Amino acid sequence: MSITFTAVEILEMAQQLERNGAEFYSAAAMLPAAAARRRALVDLAAWEEQHEKQFAEMQTALVGPGPVLTGEAALYVQALVNGHVFEPNAHELLSRCQTVGDVLRTAIGLEKESIVFYVGLRDTIAPEHRGQLEDIIHQEMRHIAVLTNELAVMKAA
Repeated sequence: MSITFTAVEILEMAQQLERNGAEFYSAAAMLPAAAARRRALVDLAAWEEQHEKQFAEMQTALVGPGPVLTGEAALYVQALVNGHVFEPNAHELLSRCQTVGDVLRTAIGLEKESIVFYVGLRDTIAPEHRGQLEDIIHQEMRHIAVLTNELAVMKAA
């Protein structure tokens, strides 16, 4: 059985990934223990919501289903879909976290996995949108920097 994904499907997955990220950060910001990190978590949620909109715009601009992802690349995406990158329940993820440090480390891991996913998307995105995808990848890298800084500040306190 051959697995294939169209660009439309990939962009829908990217939007879901961003919704999941926004939900995770929003829920984490409401944790009483996260009060000192709340502003950063709220900002991260807003960034993820903006990324979702960007992916929706890319999807709207497609004519037809767009390029098809097959072979090893499709298997890779399927593995991500089956993995926790697409974990739909932020509260379940947060329930595994005992401390705010755990929340930040979990978020760093999710950001890294989203970057890997987006790098894998490059070949499925129309050339006119690759710059926008690269911007999102760089912003996700910035999220890791913000989270790492928050973790360092927390440890220093």
